[in-house]
Amino acid sequence: DAMDKNLIKHQIDRMQDTVSRQLARVAVVAPVMLSTRIDVAKVLQKLVRTLEVAFPKMDLLLQSHAQPKLRIDVGDFLEILGNVAENACKYGKHAVRITISQSVATNETNMSMSIIIEDDGPGIPVKMRNDVLGRGLRLDTQLSGQGIGLAVAKELVNQYEGSLAISASEMCGAKISLHFPVTGL
Repeated sequence: DAMDKNLIKHQIDRMQDTVSRQLARVAVVAPVMLSTRIDVAKVLQKLVRTLEVAFPKMDLLLQSHAQPKLRIDVGDFLEILGNVAENACKYGKHAVRITISQSVATNETNMSMSIIIEDDGPGIPVKMRNDVLGRGLRLDTQLSGQGIGLAVAKELVNQYEGSLAISASEMCGAKISLHFPVTGL
């Protein structure tokens, strides 16, 4: 009798684990499956106009080497790009460059889109790059914000099976590279 109860409890636990895993899987895949395709260049043009108002002394340049459409929730996309581009405007000295490009893998079925945001500010030191992707860490406490922008951006990018990387810009500041798979063409 006690053995039967343990067996039943064990089976219920396994079923709950299976359900939890499947729900977690759906939570990750659902945003991509349920999202409509957005015109990336048009959405970024609107974002740049908003940033020009908020940061009138910043020279913002949007370069588009492609006209990709991306399957992503427009709110998530604006959250990602808004956080990254606003940081570039806050920390840049005079200029921010946003570049959109698209690439095709050798098998021509795996297309990806890249959005690169660069500024001419102090950059992010190599030893701090992983740390700033964690919630709450800020390199500079002089400017407003909670220090979660890049962490939120990275989490959202991951939900869409993309990637976010930090490196040094040719403009001498930070370079944030966002890469997304282009699905549902």
